[in-house]
Amino acid sequence: MKGESIVVTGVGQTKYGKLNGQSLSSLMYEAASNTLLDACVTRSQIDALVISNLASNRFNNQQNLTALCTDVIGLSGIPAFRSGASSASGAAAIQQAVMMVKSGIFENVLVIGVELMNQVPTDVSTSILANSTHPWEQEQGITIPALAAMLTRLNMLHNGLTREQLALVAVKNHKNALLNPLAHFHHKTISFEDVMNSSIIADPLRLFDFSPRSDGAAAVIISSEKCVKKSCEQPIYIKGIGAATDIFAYMNRENLMSLDATRLAADRAFKMSEKTQKQIDILEVHDAFTPLELVNLEDMGFFKRGSAGKALEDGVTERNGQLPVNVSGGLKAKGHPVGATGIGQVLELTLQLRNEAGKRQVTGVDTGLAHAIGGFGNNVFVTILSRS
Repeated sequence: MKGESIVVTGVGQTKYGKLNGQSLSSLMYEAASNTLLDACVTRSQIDALVISNLASNRFNNQQNLTALCTDVIGLSGIPAFRSGASSASGAAAIQQAVMMVKSGIFENVLVIGVELMNQVPTDVSTSILANSTHPWEQEQGITIPALAAMLTRLNMLHNGLTREQLALVAVKNHKNALLNPLAHFHHKTISFEDVMNSSIIADPLRLFDFSPRSDGAAAVIISSEKCVKKSCEQPIYIKGIGAATDIFAYMNRENLMSLDATRLAADRAFKMSEKTQKQIDILEVHDAFTPLELVNLEDMGFFKRGSAGKALEDGVTERNGQLPVNVSGGLKAKGHPVGATGIGQVLELTLQLRNEAGKRQVTGVDTGLAHAIGGFGNNVFVTILSRS
């Protein structure tokens, strides 16, 4: 990334899960406090805030999160902005913060993502999430899980994807979450048979192919390297950011077997970072549905079309494999509190690159990539981070 270097100078989050008794305020306060404790900048140095959230007005009857957040965390007076890109809102917020610092107007931007989804019944939550699709598709009763099932079936027919490979994605990511104390499913392991025998939700996808409905918050501080050069021992550099959109209605897209916005966003991030796929040591990939992990690895050029499933079977994407994917547990098992998810991915990579990921630490990582999807491939963001 040319010009002033942009770095991550602090990270923090809450636990992900079904967090009874919590509020938006308590979650934002905890994530912000943990981030400021971790950071090499002080509270007084934070000169702007970006908040990421999908639907607090519908989940929690609360709007104007920018004012609520700055008040709760004791930063009233600074400018605050809200970022929205459906389930990629957190990644969008980080890219917004990068551009804010890059402009030279701000030096240290606190980015917070929060979602409290379990205060409403499951059918209400499902309806809210379905609003991310095109109105024509909503009128026909097509949900995002149904779109994922269509993409899966096409890849089974034309690219060799198997039902067994989908189950292996779920098993791998749940195994990784056992090492992540803040994961939604930190204490829940599942077997291959559990996945294969779980209820069909949208054929061929089963219950254990889906990420959970999670509550939680995550935060990072995005800074100008020049501002923190003397105070930050181990800043993590944001080397490349890429974003792309696709035709809103899935049925109107030319390619129904992959997500073109993922390919475009990755191409732009790689170009900006001057990195290649071979230089990426670890990935956090959007896996709200198990097939998306495999399809998006192919879309981003890490594997040839139809070969990511075989790489999974060979252990390539395991925590101790050649290309570890979703060591945090991914959306599938770490959890998916929508507004916080994209921020949580960058947080995980920051910990890994700082060698501070505890029992799930991958050895020898220098460069990581985070990939987030909004809607069903409507908005995609790719962020590349590095130790130097």
